Amino acid sequence: MKARHLAVAAVTASILVQPAPAQSPRGPAIAAFGACVATQQRRSAGALMATSPDSREEYVLARQLVERSGCIRDRMFLTLQVSEVRGTIAEALLKADPEALSRLAARPAAPASRVALAEDSAFVRDYARCLADAVPGQAVRLIGTAPQSDQERDALLDFGDILNDCMPQGRSYRIDRFGTRVHIAVRLYELAEASRPAEATPYRAR
Repeated sequence: MKARHLAVAAVTASILVQPAPAQSPRGPAIAAFGACVATQQRRSAGALMATSPDSREEYVLARQLVERSGCIRDRMFLTLQVSEVRGTIAEALLKADPEALSRLAARPAAPASRVALAEDSAFVRDYARCLADAVPGQAVRLIGTAPQSDQERDALLDFGDILNDCMPQGRSYRIDRFGTRVHIAVRLYELAEASRPAEATPYRAR
């Protein structure tokens, strides 16, 4: 699976294919974009979250949100991965739902299952899902920190042995903090939706 990228100019809103950076220093700006979209276009944000990851529908909706949201400011240029759009929106929607966060934080820890070797983007996704499934309370703590902050680094390190337990045997990995964070947020969103009481209204219908 290859990561999809949206190269976005604030002035022209053009979409190009660009190589992904190995470690993103753009986390705060992208997180602010996702929070803005989740606030201003909540229904469309929910529709994006209802799509299947890596699907054509996901890409089209993410592109529309980037082009039409008005959430990219200061004449800046960002290269966005679709997973970053999805992950930052997932995080913002969760933070707007304290009850969902409380349910997630109360989920018991579970044994970690080592993820299989895969292409880089698929590996980061699977590794993040393993972390969120194994220690959901710590995953909630992680997304409560500011992106690229010392607190984020500490929250990630506090996963402890799980960081190694989710790793394929014999493989080392320099964690892409922001990439891991956005995939953890997506997994937490999935868990929150799966555990939502039947009478509750899902995000996408609001």
